[in-house]
Amino acid sequence: MDEYNNIKADEVIGDLIIEVKRGIHSARDLRAALLQLSYQLVIRPDKRGLLVLVNSRLTKERLDAETNQMRQVMRNDILDRIYILPYTDGSPQWIPSSVDNSQWWPHGILGDEIEVNLSRLVKEGRPVLKPRDSYYSILQALIVLWIRDAMPITRTRLMEITGMSYPTVAKALGRLGPYLADTSDRSVVFEYFPRDEWKGLLAVSSRVRSTKRFAAPQGIAREVEQMIFRLRDNKSGEIGIGGVAGAEHYYPELDIVGLPRLDLSVVSRKKDLDLDFVMRLDPALEPVKDLKRPADLVVHLVTRKESLFVEGQDGRFWADPVECLLDLHESGFSRQGDEMLDYLEKRRHG
Repeated sequence: MDEYNNIKADEVIGDLIIEVKRGIHSARDLRAALLQLSYQLVIRPDKRGLLVLVNSRLTKERLDAETNQMRQVMRNDILDRIYILPYTDGSPQWIPSSVDNSQWWPHGILGDEIEVNLSRLVKEGRPVLKPRDSYYSILQALIVLWIRDAMPITRTRLMEITGMSYPTVAKALGRLGPYLADTSDRSVVFEYFPRDEWKGLLAVSSRVRSTKRFAAPQGIAREVEQMIFRLRDNKSGEIGIGGVAGAEHYYPELDIVGLPRLDLSVVSRKKDLDLDFVMRLDPALEPVKDLKRPADLVVHLVTRKESLFVEGQDGRFWADPVECLLDLHESGFSRQGDEMLDYLEKRRHG
């Protein structure tokens, strides 16, 4: 099942394409959700679309006003095939015949099959992204600090950065013991780069990283630069630009032409990653699980307490260099990733 905000973006029951959305509380989010569903209907003229808003704070009056305004900028033949269903506290509330709100459907009009499946889809809940293996989260933070020549570091400070408990940190440091130098105050510092552990991280990165992939519908090209431009509103610094774009920030000599996709790293200690921002970056994007299908956007969850991201002069944030290195390797640019690591290591030693 391809997931976005709870279910796959294209659940078809009969002639209805159903999208379930949580966190739709503003007019901007509603417009983005309607636009995303409309893309599905453009390429499927024989279908209708049902947008289910779970526990939305938008009132009926606000929905009326916003959907009527949408008619001024969207095709009426598409909007006539879109239905909106607020779903509150486990029950459908009301449903318009279409977004022109000319009629309101009573309960039961959808039919038993759709009613049962709606209940199932809504109850499935948000996708839970498993946190990364604690050892690799600690290893990654330590390599970032090593690249930035920010060692030695106390165990207490390492706990603050990673959000890990003392026993978890101590266990990871025990595994890294052969690479650590002795210090008088028991601070943590690499005696030399843990290359074998780094290779181990590369080998399991696709498994231990929590990742969601997105792509536009077939035949609709997207511009990575435009998505990067829209990140200018990322004031919190929780989203960092990685992948090829981020690697170029740390390694200007990167030998890759163009931006094949956008990799974003999102720092959060929560198990469920809020993906609402994806719609704001590009409402045409839909979740994909087929690894053979090229992705336009790949989102990675970073389960640290502190991001270790770097703020650029334009106010955007860059993912840490290890995130960028992992992105390069996962994208098939292993040679360039090795060259980037060599560059960072040489720069560190002056």
